[in-house]
Amino acid sequence: MLRCLGDITMLRCLGDIIMLRCLGDIIMLRCLGDIIMLRCLGDIVMLRCLGDITMLRCLGDITMLRCLGDIIMLRCLGDITMLRCIGDIIMLRCLGLKPWCSHSESLNSKKFICK
Repeated sequence: MLRCLGDITMLRCLGDIIMLRCLGDIIMLRCLGDIIMLRCLGDIVMLRCLGDITMLRCLGDITMLRCLGDIIMLRCLGDITMLRCIGDIIMLRCLGLKPWCSHSESLNSKKFICK
């Protein structure tokens, strides 16, 4: 269980499943590969943050954000890439609302899909 109030928490994983519980946090994803599953109602690794910046660095292929059953799939192509929805960040609303993005387009040939 990791709890943070105002500090930066960095998680590095090699194929681990990370479950995230958050309240409107700013989440920055940098990845080189593996599958990361972020679930707002998770219980394996729980991050309870209030306005914190959580940086996840990992090795893999597909990053899956699951927030209350809604899925955003972000594909990475081998190098460390910032996945951006609103300029510089990905905002997750985990209080019963869907994660959202301002647009759906290819960024540096890294496509993301907001459903």
